[in-house]
Amino acid sequence: MRRMHLLVGLLSIVAFLITGFLMSVHVPALSESDPELRLLYRSRHVYLMFAGAANVLLGLYVEESSSKSRLLRRVASALLLVSPALAVFAFAHDPRAGTLAQAGPGSLSAFAVFGGTLLFLLAEASARAPSRSARSRT
Repeated sequence: MRRMHLLVGLLSIVAFLITGFLMSVHVPALSESDPELRLLYRSRHVYLMFAGAANVLLGLYVEESSSKSRLLRRVASALLLVSPALAVFAFAHDPRAGTLAQAGPGSLSAFAVFGGTLLFLLAEASARAPSRSARSRT
């Protein structure tokens, strides 16, 4: 799973650089565009960076676990692995929606990163918690 996170993270960072370039050559210039449109592009661009960074860190530091928290870790990994794809889709889709109220996929990307992070936190807390048999012996 580490390699998958690292690969997705690195590809996401490359996509982040590409979306930054696309914003710099946007016609008309985004600085002259409607502020809401500019916000949609920039926020989706930043979501991609966060999703990529989270995956790179997991690729570098996450360790496989054979503990009772394995299922939580797998769900967390799935959320974090899909989040960059949601951000790229949102970068292409949400500005065309025209308004923040009609834009949706970008929020899904942010919530996937947040949810995956929380699930990893719960999995780690669960793995470190003493088992019932260990508590009853003391």
